[in-house]
Amino acid sequence: MIERFTLPDGAQLAYERSGHGPATLLVHGFSLDLDMWREMAPLLAARRSVIAVDLRGFGRSEPPTGPYTHMADLAALMDGLTLDRAAIVGLSMGGGVAIDFALAHPERVSALVAVDATLDGFRWTIDWDLRVRERSLDEIRKGWLASELLAWPQRDPAVAAWMAQQVGAYSGWHWRNRNPHARGETDDGAAGEIEAPTLALAGEHDHADFRAIADILARDIPGARLEVMSGVGHVPPMEAPDRAARAVLAFLDEYGV
Repeated sequence: MIERFTLPDGAQLAYERSGHGPATLLVHGFSLDLDMWREMAPLLAARRSVIAVDLRGFGRSEPPTGPYTHMADLAALMDGLTLDRAAIVGLSMGGGVAIDFALAHPERVSALVAVDATLDGFRWTIDWDLRVRERSLDEIRKGWLASELLAWPQRDPAVAAWMAQQVGAYSGWHWRNRNPHARGETDDGAAGEIEAPTLALAGEHDHADFRAIADILARDIPGARLEVMSGVGHVPPMEAPDRAARAVLAFLDEYGV
């Protein structure tokens, strides 16, 4: 069941909570929402308390109206749910948010799982320009789904339909508006300051940039592990939810968090 949490500035975040046990917070990728975890979350919830959240401007959460940070929003949500600590699992943009949260609030992160994550300061080779000022929202959505980043996942018709539904439901707010998210001071060298047990999970067929980021995380974060999932691309939780859940649970069990 979707629930709402009111942030200190009055904005509302949508989230869904299931299961019992140690807390795990799930953070979605760009243009997606908490529904991207619909097949993986129940597998985690069989053994853990799982909270999947829609970030501001995505899914059922309200768009930004003033300065904010995802890190502060997640900390406030955890306070509201009386969670001192949680394992945080993030995909792509959500992986970058998870990394930033682990740096900003190390005492609140029992473990970090960065799935094909972004990383502040990384020098991209991907062309992110979708010509958003010149195109309709439907054209932007089509261009995004046709991008090299999302090509491999869409080889599976079921995943392609699921992604089309997710992107089709996205309001496009971040494509059409200046995002007042306050940028942090972190860069790719800051990852070495992360204290939590860390798993860098990467799809075998993801874009080279994201594979490189996974390598950086595994190299720079003390004790971090790299795991490459065979046969999948940029969105393992949608392409292979069973295997992604097993990898996450095995990692969390190993560290007892």
